Amino acid sequence: MIVGPYDLTPELFYTVAVQTFDSWRVILRGAERAPGGGTPAEIAQGVLRRNAGPVLRAGHGHFWPMWPSDFGKAFAGAWGVLGDEYLRGRTSWMTRESARLGRVTSCFSGRRGFDMPWWRGDNLPWVIWCWAEIQERSGRGPDAEEARALAGLLADYEDCWLEPGGLLSRRVTGDWVDTIRRPSSTY
Repeated sequence: MIVGPYDLTPELFYTVAVQTFDSWRVILRGAERAPGGGTPAEIAQGVLRRNAGPVLRAGHGHFWPMWPSDFGKAFAGAWGVLGDEYLRGRTSWMTRESARLGRVTSCFSGRRGFDMPWWRGDNLPWVIWCWAEIQERSGRGPDAEEARALAGLLADYEDCWLEPGGLLSRRVTGDWVDTIRRPSSTY
């Protein structure tokens, strides 16, 4: 790991330690079997249930925080397993914490939003997409406070990250590969 452009947070050091431990666990004992039944759908449902806590974790082991991009990608499939109230609660948590911080961070724990390994430009679009899905699926969108928070986040996002004509600035980092720091090419 190159220490330099990374955001050095307590979560980063914790994650490096957990990744190291998790790697050794897999080397010594092999990969853990996924919970659930035998079919891929049953296994996926078991994994979603196991990873649904204060945040919806992207995986097991060292994938303990919630990334807005991973949350958004799993959202439609998670709806039938975890339901409206859980997914609404996690989306609301990201929205409230982002409004407090003034931007959508790249990760969320149950206590706060933070960047790991750095801020990404595709986080706000994923949160907005989740709210759109909630509205479409349940008929209930964000409440008044959440709508104000989203409007403020969007205004700041447009002012800072969009070029004239609405294209994403090349200085915004983020990509489909979480750890690539380069101008955004996907979202």
